[in-house]
Amino acid sequence: MRRREFLTGLLLAAGTDSAQAQTPAKMHRLALVNPSRPTSEMTETGPSTYFRALFAELRRLGYVEGHNLLVRRHSGEGRAEILAELARDVVRQQPDVIGANTGRVAQHLKAATTTIPIVITTSDPVGLGLAASLSRPGGNVTGYSTEPSLEVYGKSWRSWGRSVRS
Repeated sequence: MRRREFLTGLLLAAGTDSAQAQTPAKMHRLALVNPSRPTSEMTETGPSTYFRALFAELRRLGYVEGHNLLVRRHSGEGRAEILAELARDVVRQQPDVIGANTGRVAQHLKAATTTIPIVITTSDPVGLGLAASLSRPGGNVTGYSTEPSLEVYGKSWRSWGRSVRS
């Protein structure tokens, strides 16, 4: 299974059962949290390529907002001092999964819940204390790193050092 499909599948937990086609589709609840972007821009048609790509992939996988997907958007409005309370508010709404695309927001979300899956996009999740390691993040936080962590740089430099000595 491709990593992107796995993460998106995790993002929305379980799908609907095709054998029960006559019953209404399960409504999956997704919370999107951003420290500064207005909630009106966190859409399938908004200016952000990140959100357009996210919603396009969800749609490709059969998750359509308003049909079987309920999306609640949350913004810190550029105010770092409200992020902890914002994270607690998001968790109180009990979404199936939370998406966050910065380390600062993810740290507050991780502190607010140990059970709701949090999918992050950030640099150095290990250094930020969000994951035990890149290969085995542990806990309820997963996602991908936008740049290699010190863990990866260390491996690269050790490898380079061996090749130079050879």
